[in-house]
Amino acid sequence: MEDKEVLMKLGLTEKESRAYLLALYMGEINSGDLIKKMNIYSKTSYEILNKLVEKGFLSTFVKEKVKFYLPINPERLQEIIKHKQLEIDKLKDEIDLITPKLKKINTESKKKQNATVFEGKKGVKFLFEEVLKQKENIYVFGGGGKFKEFFPEYFELWNKQRTKHKIRLKLIYDEKLRNKKTRYSLCEIRFLPKEFDNPAPTMIFGNKVIITIWQETPLAFAIESKEVANSYKSYFDVLWKNAKK
Repeated sequence: MEDKEVLMKLGLTEKESRAYLLALYMGEINSGDLIKKMNIYSKTSYEILNKLVEKGFLSTFVKEKVKFYLPINPERLQEIIKHKQLEIDKLKDEIDLITPKLKKINTESKKKQNATVFEGKKGVKFLFEEVLKQKENIYVFGGGGKFKEFFPEYFELWNKQRTKHKIRLKLIYDEKLRNKKTRYSLCEIRFLPKEFDNPAPTMIFGNKVIITIWQETPLAFAIESKEVANSYKSYFDVLWKNAKK
């Protein structure tokens, strides 16, 4: 590793590192030296030198009305490291103090953010995986079996996993689908007249509601809210009582 790269790890920029090394080689430098040796503008030269003084790598003196810069003894670099370590330790202590407060803020923020959008087949599939992980009974109305059309193989696997976890499923479909629907274990199906058809199926489980739009690029809206879930469940119960077996 070059000397310049090591110095950059101490917080110097690439040009500041070059300027400090140049000062070491020359013993002392002024702005004109930097302009010639590094091919930079006068303003940039002064900015670099002043930054190195500010960071403790150079000291200044005036000779014949010209300001010169002396490099610190390289052995003092160890002192800079120790100083930086003390700053890091202090920062760590301060972060330890505020971490509980930040975690609380983050938790409260997540509670507010209770609606999520999942786009594309991968996103929707991931969401259906999450449904099974909840291991709550599932209530669905509308949609006409689009889940199976989009994911024929995964649909069968999903139902097997649902049965394995003993998750009960209640479905309300359009009456015109009565002779087309396959029956599955732990699954009850009822039918409503076609006037109640809903192209965007709604799934309710636990305190979550998922509304899916089965289009070329499927879209799903997941809402996590006990109040919303209870409201949709009540609506489902009304439809269920009026639906036919």
